[in-house]
Amino acid sequence: MDVTASAWDCTLEPQPAAAPATGSSPAPAPRFAVRMGLRYVKGLSERHGLELAAQARRAPFRDLEDLVRRTALDRGELKALARAGALEGLGLSRREALWEIERLVRARRVRLPLQTAEPLPALPALDPFATVLWDRTASAHSPRGHPLEALRPQLEAQGAARGTRRAGAARPEPRPLRRSGHLPPAPGHRQGGWSS
Repeated sequence: MDVTASAWDCTLEPQPAAAPATGSSPAPAPRFAVRMGLRYVKGLSERHGLELAAQARRAPFRDLEDLVRRTALDRGELKALARAGALEGLGLSRREALWEIERLVRARRVRLPLQTAEPLPALPALDPFATVLWDRTASAHSPRGHPLEALRPQLEAQGAARGTRRAGAARPEPRPLRRSGHLPPAPGHRQGGWSS
């Protein structure tokens, strides 16, 4: 998702075709990629998502300040866009955008033409695991991968098998299972005043 390119709904975008092989091979079939729509940003209303896409089609947003000035998005919707990574096309990381949103929303309430610029602090970048988690929290999916991808080397070092195996591959020898985490209460067990 990207406020500079996404519509409310998902769209198909043509991708560059691979160079044809030498000889008389037919031209490759056109390839497309799905551009996720703004509808997947949790906390963004349809009305404001449609307005945002229309504003971007009218004239590209110069920066986050231009977006805030030209739209009626509230602080919560702007933060939802930042957490989803939809403002990265404006040159800000998610954390930088969250920082700037506070300043810009405050400045929007001020009627005098005051200079409100503040230097951005050096915010640490999200690691790949955190990026996927932020994606999934903000929009219920991630085009950047699965949350376990970053943990796969540690899991494999502990002997965990991958969920994907070739058909007909030999099954590993059975071994005792180790579990960690929360297990649901047993049926009929009372927890916090509710029974299951």
